[in-house]
Amino acid sequence: MVKDLECYNGWTDLGIFIYFDGELSLDDCKGCSTPDPDDENVVAYYLELPCEPICESVAQSEAPVTSLAGVSAPDEAECHDGILLMLKDTGGDSMCEYSTEPFLIEELDDSGSNEVRFSFTNNWDVSLDSIDLYYDRGDGLGQQCQSLNSLARGAIYPNPLAAACNAETQMAEIEVYISDRSISHASSLGQCGDNGAGSCSYVYKIPCSTDVACDYERRLESEEADEFERNNESDDTPYCVHKDYPCKGDEEYMVFVCHYSSQAGYQTFCIPEMDSDILRFNENHHCGPCDGWNGLEQNDQVN
Repeated sequence: MVKDLECYNGWTDLGIFIYFDGELSLDDCKGCSTPDPDDENVVAYYLELPCEPICESVAQSEAPVTSLAGVSAPDEAECHDGILLMLKDTGGDSMCEYSTEPFLIEELDDSGSNEVRFSFTNNWDVSLDSIDLYYDRGDGLGQQCQSLNSLARGAIYPNPLAAACNAETQMAEIEVYISDRSISHASSLGQCGDNGAGSCSYVYKIPCSTDVACDYERRLESEEADEFERNNESDDTPYCVHKDYPCKGDEEYMVFVCHYSSQAGYQTFCIPEMDSDILRFNENHHCGPCDGWNGLEQNDQVN
């Protein structure tokens, strides 16, 4: 049975009870109720689940599906210094390849301005006939074309630019169109640029804050992995050791642990010591019984 669970501080608690009894019938199963503390025919598992995905990156969730002819959408949007390249329409023309990301974030939306400020550099290998951007400037007119004229190779547009942030995604979408008579391809998007010249186009998403940048989740996961490795680099000793917190159970090495949930409060359980690592990153849990913890008397123990 799957039920909606209440979130508390971004997490929800889930209890799983496995009953094993040769005389137990399905009609008598109390699978949706907490087992009797003295019941020896049940194994209890308590899990904490995040209310929002923490392993799914922005790059994966924002990657579009497109059917436009000639438009290339990568399996996973390319991430460059926090900026997502969502799709590109180049036709494989070498003139459309650039060396490094043309955008540089100058100022995020930390002041509540609802915009992200950025600069733009011609990082293509040549001076192009024209470079145009198609985006929402935040002036109430929606997406518009803005010509950056002809920028020399390696030249930066002299004025900083600002794009409106999407209130839901906290990102700004910007389309880039380059046009030149030496380009053999013609972009199928065609929002801006010289229609008489060859063209290529690109669609980017620029974050308005650091916590939605495409490499934020990767950095966070890397830092958490490094911390976990530092905590475990000495040996494979369980978080709660049997000799310090022993209890009697179905296995040889089992330990008392004190587990907290928003619905049931603090409860003492007897679990295998190798499973005690689930307590490592939650300050509300600790090794040993709950006796005296948080000013409460020791709760019933599940042995």
